[in-house]
Amino acid sequence: MRREKLMMRLSAAEMLALWKLRLHLLPARRDCEVEREDGIDIDALLKSQISQWYSRLLAEAPATWLPIADLAAEIVLTTAADGVVTTRIPARCVRPVEFQLEGWSRPVSEFIAPDSAEALLQQSAFVRGGSCTPVAVLYEDEIRLYSVKAGTSAVLSRALCVVAPDEGYYEFSEEALGTIDKFAVYAAASFGY
Repeated sequence: MRREKLMMRLSAAEMLALWKLRLHLLPARRDCEVEREDGIDIDALLKSQISQWYSRLLAEAPATWLPIADLAAEIVLTTAADGVVTTRIPARCVRPVEFQLEGWSRPVSEFIAPDSAEALLQQSAFVRGGSCTPVAVLYEDEIRLYSVKAGTSAVLSRALCVVAPDEGYYEFSEEALGTIDKFAVYAAASFGY
């Protein structure tokens, strides 16, 4: 039995408080008063780091840690006469996770680079992917799916994508919390503080 992962959904203020807690900046001392004019704005610095951390998380972390949506209903396919299927990547999609066309025996979950050897093989109708061994090539703003039977129309049955949550929110699995400390150390070293 597959157990569902607990996803956290935090507002920007909740995320800032979480980072302060993880970096041992909370609880703040409130029993004294100190004034400085040369200090850094910790909140602004942390907000910048949070933004960078979350962007990197969405782009690189395991998909199981992130919000995933099936965008098949939002995707328009173009099928060439030779059976090659092309689609634009929806604006909500940060990165594709799994696509399946009707008639394929299995979904494709690896999206290869256009300059890879496997992608170059897709140019030949004799060795390109098909219903038993589908292949997906990920370009900057489109995906090419190889392939369907020549002369038929493709129907997308599933298009799972990592998606960014609503503006001002962060959504991720609890497993991602361990990366906050590592990122903060990396950021501190990179920015020289």
